[in-house]
Amino acid sequence: MAAYPAPRFIISDEQAAFARQLAELLPAQGEWSEAEYLWLTNRTNRLVEFSAGYVDILPMPTPGHQRIVAFVYGVMLAFITSRSLGTLLFAPLRVYLQPGKWREPDLVFY
Repeated sequence: MAAYPAPRFIISDEQAAFARQLAELLPAQGEWSEAEYLWLTNRTNRLVEFSAGYVDILPMPTPGHQRIVAFVYGVMLAFITSRSLGTLLFAPLRVYLQPGKWREPDLVFY
């Protein structure tokens, strides 16, 4: 497979000014509440995690990553369904771990 250079994003001065104004409206890292995090994730198609007031916008999965997830999903699903152990779901799915901590794992078993 050929390696491709990272795309360059060229934004105008007007777009840059808008981005700065928008950033001023959002909470600073470390100051996000769970409600603000949930508000954000309900309005974006990006994978976003939350921990102790910090939001982390996850990179988009690569095809290689997705192939690995698909393989693990298939193996886990066969094991789980043959034993009627529960349900296996795949991303995107927010998972609440504890107060102040939300994750978006590739696979969720419950």
